[in-house]
Amino acid sequence: MNRISTYLTALLIVILTGCSTKEKLPSLRETYGAKEKRPFGGFVAHRMISNCFPNQEVEIVKQSFKSGMKSNTDTGAFYCSISSHFFTNEDEVEQMLDYVYRGNVILLASMDMDTVLMNKLFCGVGKSDFSNFAIPALFQETSIALIEEAYTQPGTYSYFYLPFNSFFSTLNDRYCRIIGTNAEGNPNCIVFFWGKGKLFLHTEPRAFSNYFLLTKDNHKYFQQLLQLMPVSPEHIYWNEYYAKQSQPQQANNFSGFSEIKKHPPLLLATLLLAGLLLVYILFGGKRRQRIIREKTPNKNSSLEFTESIARLYLLRKDNRSIAEKMISHFNEHIRSHYFITTAPGTAVFLESLSRKTGISLERTTKLYQEIALAGAPGNFSDQQLLSLHEHIQEFYKKRKEWKNSFSENKAISHH
Repeated sequence: MNRISTYLTALLIVILTGCSTKEKLPSLRETYGAKEKRPFGGFVAHRMISNCFPNQEVEIVKQSFKSGMKSNTDTGAFYCSISSHFFTNEDEVEQMLDYVYRGNVILLASMDMDTVLMNKLFCGVGKSDFSNFAIPALFQETSIALIEEAYTQPGTYSYFYLPFNSFFSTLNDRYCRIIGTNAEGNPNCIVFFWGKGKLFLHTEPRAFSNYFLLTKDNHKYFQQLLQLMPVSPEHIYWNEYYAKQSQPQQANNFSGFSEIKKHPPLLLATLLLAGLLLVYILFGGKRRQRIIREKTPNKNSSLEFTESIARLYLLRKDNRSIAEKMISHFNEHIRSHYFITTAPGTAVFLESLSRKTGISLERTTKLYQEIALAGAPGNFSDQQLLSLHEHIQEFYKKRKEWKNSFSENKAISHH
């Protein structure tokens, strides 16, 4: 058991020692800087340009084209930009095309070219969804080549890494010519003729990396491409500004609205949203008002007045006057609800009222006998006033019961 433990301890020490002495893998980050010696730096490409044009110094530009070449008056210069992303705007594209039109040459290599530039040139770029992810499972032997008219030494140039899948899916046949292709034969390098100058576009910046150019004889690929540049350029510029871009917001000339303007549907939706917001502010602000406090409803003064008068009659013991008011209100009730035209108190009237109200003829006759006593001369006692009130309320209640019963039957028949 002790021997097994010893062996396991020794094996663990060997593994840890081997891991500690193992060399660290180089960074695969794509920088393309003129002094970067990483696999995907631009040191070799920068030196090759310097050696190809020994009489000219390569000037390193760390600003965007619009800022760095704003007051430039060159008519025969060579401008080189190698980057993973190339984000720009309409003003900068116009300035670049004007620069080419005067007789200058631009070499622009980028896997992610801005749609503003592509739309201006009436070209389009297609690429694989995995072209930016350094996944070892995707590594393979991949190659590119120049067309026969562009090289002096025929051949293809390959290396083991992510495949060259980016290419120009749409070309402007009037002003563009194909210079190079990938392994599938799709164009990945073109030249755009404009005025007195030329604009070279390449969709594979890795073809100008240290790793690719130092693999086998791949440096000849860039050498033959440089032979298409001016023989004696007025100036040579190496741009490092776009190599540091990872998203459009990092560009100094980038603005949110300019990016929205690149996409007409998005611009239309933004303007529509702004218009709706303006309408809401204009009309919503006018309709909004402060909360109105709830006002206490006015009291029924007529009811209070009636109660006061009734209280006054009761205090004065004027039972006859109270009875007259009650009888007058009751007669109006009979007239408006039962529509009996016969004179009150007659036999015909009493029979009609008893039939319509559903109260017995005896109770109806009793009521009108008390009404007659209230109109007769003499004293009208509290007991007589109370009896008159009870008989009148009986008619009121009967009317209310009949009305409720009618409403319920109507509702049932409706359902």
